[in-house]
Amino acid sequence: MKITTRAVYDMTDPRFWGDDFEDACIEAESFEYDGAIALCSMHDGAGTGRDKIDIRILPYCFQDGIPTMRDSEIAELFDMMRNQGCLPVVFYDKSVIDSAGFIREMKRRDTHFFVAYTINKTPLAMWWLNTFEGRSARIHFCAFKAAFGISPTIGRECLARTLQMQVDGAYILDCLIGITASSNKLALRALKKAGMIAASTIPNMLYNGYTNKPMDAVLSYCTRKEVCE
Repeated sequence: MKITTRAVYDMTDPRFWGDDFEDACIEAESFEYDGAIALCSMHDGAGTGRDKIDIRILPYCFQDGIPTMRDSEIAELFDMMRNQGCLPVVFYDKSVIDSAGFIREMKRRDTHFFVAYTINKTPLAMWWLNTFEGRSARIHFCAFKAAFGISPTIGRECLARTLQMQVDGAYILDCLIGITASSNKLALRALKKAGMIAASTIPNMLYNGYTNKPMDAVLSYCTRKEVCE
């Protein structure tokens, strides 16, 4: 099914997390939908020399009572995160230390989980939303090695898609919040390129479960102004 306008998802529509994902997509641009999988062509703004980046964005939801990702597939994403050295960076507090804990976290009712794949089903990145308050939410992002050189472009697309979600013509979210250890300079540079704005540094906000020491945190935010205009 080809759709010709800009992609806007209704994340609060039960169909988005249920059996009829396609019906929860209000409008889309340059997208083809195959079940719950969105095929998206993005222009490469990361200077890699590629003309387009083709990705598939898959949310964790149910179609006709069947989840779009098996537990084993979620576990494989965890293993990839761990094997590529991202686990102590993403879950620095050790709140998740194994695949079983990761599966439980991604399947929580207050967590909304997405994965970006290549058209050949190679995972590029995953992100999830939680800590909803008003019309804001905290976003967590993990890019895999397959996204090397283009992760800011993918990150920007993820931010834009999330902030364009609507219901009854009204945006669901106006602001995304990121909390990053101030020592993670690589992530902070990538977040800036993706469109996140560093607002402040908060001393001792985070706890490092691997070192048993507090960490300073950089509080970042993103609105539609940064990634959709």
